[in-house]
Amino acid sequence: MIAEMKTGAVLIDVSIDQGRCFETSKTTNLENPVFTQHGVIHYCVPNLPSRVARTASMALSNTFLPFLLKIGSFGGVEEMILSNRWFMKGAYCYKGNCTNQQIAERFDLRYRDLSLLLAARM
Repeated sequence: MIAEMKTGAVLIDVSIDQGRCFETSKTTNLENPVFTQHGVIHYCVPNLPSRVARTASMALSNTFLPFLLKIGSFGGVEEMILSNRWFMKGAYCYKGNCTNQQIAERFDLRYRDLSLLLAARM
């Protein structure tokens, strides 16, 4: 899909430090923040929200408050994970286990599949 984008289009990978959003992404830095592939400009500087900390904090607060309220109505994080498959994808650790394979590989941690951990719970 990226190869089919218009030349000069810009991609900003806001998840580069957590595995990347695009197949063509590779980590850059503030000294050399962009690269071009398939004619598309990529910006892949890690920890982008820290560049605008106040705005990021307000955006995160506005985003997470509904989730926190929903977690409370479900009876806790574990019940929220069990009841919402989409929420499970955001769980990087569970009861001391790393449940995100990319993070486990990057930091040489033992990976545990969250689905299996939850299945064993029942």
